[in-house]
Amino acid sequence: MPEPQGRWRSTRRAILARVSIAWIALALASACGGGGGGGGGGASGPPYTITGSMPAAVSTQVDSDTNNPSAPFTANDSSVTAQEISNPVTLGGHVNVAGAKPFGVPDGRTTVAGDAADWFRVSLAAGQTVRLQIAEDGNTNNVDLELRMLDTTLVASSTSTGRSEEITVMTTGDYYVVVVATAGFSNYTLTIGQTGMRADGPAPLMDFVPGEIIVRYHDGPSHPMNVMSAQAAAGRFAMDYMAGDADGPMLYSCKDPNDRALAFSALGISDDAPTRSIVAADPEARLREDTQKMVEALRAQPDVQSADLNYIRQPSAVPTDEFFPLQWHYQQVNLPTAWDGVSDNNGVIVAVIDTGVRTAHPDLAGQLVGGYDFIQSTAISNDGDGCDGNPDDPGDLAAGGSSFHGTHVAGTVVARTSLQGGGDANGVAGVAWNAEVMPLRVLGVGGGTDFDIMAAMRYAAGLDNACSVTPPATAQILNLSLGGPGFNQTFQDLVTTLRNDHDMVIVAAAGNDASSAPIYPAAYAGVISVSAVGPTQLLAPYSNFGATIDIAAPGGDFTRDTDGDGFPDGVLSTLFDVANNDFVYAFYQGTSMATPHVAGILALMLGVNPALTPVDIDNAINLGEITEDIGSPNFFGAGLIDAVKAVNKAAEGGGGGGVLAPVLRIEPDALNYGFLANSFTVTARNGGNAMAALNLMAPTFMSDDGMPWLTITPATVGADGLGDYTATIDRSGLADGLYTGTITFDSDSNDVMVPVIMQVGDATAAQSNAGHHFVLLVEPGTLATVDFVEVDPVSGSYSFAFGNVQPGQYMLIAGTDSDNDFVVCDEGEACGAYPTLETIVEIDVQSNLGLQFLTGFTSTVGTAGVGGTGRVGFSREVGGRVAPPVPAP
Repeated sequence: MPEPQGRWRSTRRAILARVSIAWIALALASACGGGGGGGGGGASGPPYTITGSMPAAVSTQVDSDTNNPSAPFTANDSSVTAQEISNPVTLGGHVNVAGAKPFGVPDGRTTVAGDAADWFRVSLAAGQTVRLQIAEDGNTNNVDLELRMLDTTLVASSTSTGRSEEITVMTTGDYYVVVVATAGFSNYTLTIGQTGMRADGPAPLMDFVPGEIIVRYHDGPSHPMNVMSAQAAAGRFAMDYMAGDADGPMLYSCKDPNDRALAFSALGISDDAPTRSIVAADPEARLREDTQKMVEALRAQPDVQSADLNYIRQPSAVPTDEFFPLQWHYQQVNLPTAWDGVSDNNGVIVAVIDTGVRTAHPDLAGQLVGGYDFIQSTAISNDGDGCDGNPDDPGDLAAGGSSFHGTHVAGTVVARTSLQGGGDANGVAGVAWNAEVMPLRVLGVGGGTDFDIMAAMRYAAGLDNACSVTPPATAQILNLSLGGPGFNQTFQDLVTTLRNDHDMVIVAAAGNDASSAPIYPAAYAGVISVSAVGPTQLLAPYSNFGATIDIAAPGGDFTRDTDGDGFPDGVLSTLFDVANNDFVYAFYQGTSMATPHVAGILALMLGVNPALTPVDIDNAINLGEITEDIGSPNFFGAGLIDAVKAVNKAAEGGGGGGVLAPVLRIEPDALNYGFLANSFTVTARNGGNAMAALNLMAPTFMSDDGMPWLTITPATVGADGLGDYTATIDRSGLADGLYTGTITFDSDSNDVMVPVIMQVGDATAAQSNAGHHFVLLVEPGTLATVDFVEVDPVSGSYSFAFGNVQPGQYMLIAGTDSDNDFVVCDEGEACGAYPTLETIVEIDVQSNLGLQFLTGFTSTVGTAGVGGTGRVGFSREVGGRVAPPVPAP
């Protein structure tokens, strides 16, 4: 029988992988005829056929000598056999010392002899970043991987004990990038990319004072009691005490090379000769690297509470959060300039009605208020009870991995940033970091119900609700990154009441079906419906469209890497890694990700002018006063939201603040032509006060090799020089290799430099390849594998076919098994599902032909902590299944 109306079904996250995400969808599959079981499920009929294809995510490549005996194999263990890879790239691999392997599984191809080093040959440009994300937790599993970069000698290395390693390229050239296993075994993800540049120079990548460290001690015998004991405490590590209260943070210094050698010895840092000669020609770079090593080693000392780099702050609202340069989506909506016109704390509360939030995430500390769990049914809640005061997300799919969707959405709204008092330079930035999020849990296993969602909405407004609770303060904005078909009059009436009687602004995701069909709550009267755009302001390929769309915002597009940072162009925000019990930052895509951009910018408006009503905001949207016109209203409604216009519009109402000066903004802020692209449209606009004059001179291009291989010509440009330009590549006559350069836009307000990266050579070598895949037919009820096929890519895409499929319902899952533990979709392995990992539809089999979904490696950066390990995935053996670990409380 059909799924009952009003039933909200969440995304089916059956694997721990963050390659894609879509909104929370209603009725992903209608259970008909006693469904649920693969291999029949009570249905009858002839055997069927399932066929399809899986394009690999952009810039994806794979280690050529993994531990899986089924995968194609080419050794890459030395400089002589180094594997050529493209740039930018996201690459998945596996290394192991001899004899190391997953527990309880047969030996793989490299188990006995070992595969202790993977060598990659690549052309790198100065300023690019090489990142290694390690799948296994070294503290638990005795795993140690190192990242090295060499030309003819060791140029740089990263040897931290955490799960992330990173190297910044100092000089353009050809290099070997080497991943080394010094203990144990692990999958890994290697990412190479560039960072966009902003007004008047490059993005601040962790700018700090070399040789200086801020240190605090735990209470105890080693805690300094006065300045003399503080000096003695610093002397233990061959460092100098510079300043600070012995009871609070103290500033240590260690700049002299001889002192640093003593500090390395005292802290137990490896001081082998190759590492100590890393950058002998650049003492400043060597001091920076040594400072980072000393910080990591100090953090491991039992009596040290914290150790941090002494970051340099700039007198403007540009965050120095570590991963802010990867948040291209904030540049797209003009946020950095808008932050100049807002206060540190605005008192606005945004209710995020979703799966709940991992409340202990460091980037959400102090940003949450008044959370509650409104899930009535224990079958949905996954926490053993009904209504309760704990909004922490235990996971939304008990039989598989979990999306932690609400954590990602909340991070986009309010993640802590270096701009706020007490903020730091870790992690990411939130749109409205000066506001607060009220996390309200309504989605769990299989989704959530209209009843629970409406109870949460009533609570947020301070009204009577099904759980009979009252918030400590009411919310002004509701963020609903969820939706589905089916009109509900009671829901519509509640929306009307909240708007008219409680001045509540309601924002909802338009949906990810690439359809014009109305989706609710986004299509209810009085709700701001948000479609999604990618990095070039085109409608994202998954985004819904049509007459109900009100506004557009960045939602990401994993089919692109426009800026060449090595990651598919998703939205970066906070997340929880259940497999490693760890707080991380990950790229998702979907209208779910676009919606909190709008909610956050509206929170900035209300912070500037609390008197604004929902009608005021509707009028501002409809009149185009807070948007940029980027095309058809059928796709974008009134246009792409613009944070500067929004803040200035709010300030007009007497709220004060606002952005007064003009600011030149360029979109995109970096260009990646790869091997195949020939031209891009680059837009120059006034991203500051639109009433202030801004004039732009003709942009110029300078290549790093002095050759004029790029031309930039006006396309649609006004008398002030603002508008669209076409940047065109000419590869004729150029030798194979990596080429870089910079387009400079010079205005009477500020200058912007746009880095460009381009390659010449055999484009077939750069075709996306996510490795040898197992495509699984999975029974939804038990998550058991019913059948599988093995496929390799052709021209960047995989084709698969299942014949003789028995009637019933199935899920389509695909992934690699690089460590040969007979489980696909482990950390560091490629993974995909139909139609996306976050919206796994149960196929009711009747000759499903031509199904398509994306596969690729996880797009996760950084780690905010270290915890225990766990394995999540699907068995590649018929009849097998893998139960995931239970998320930690």
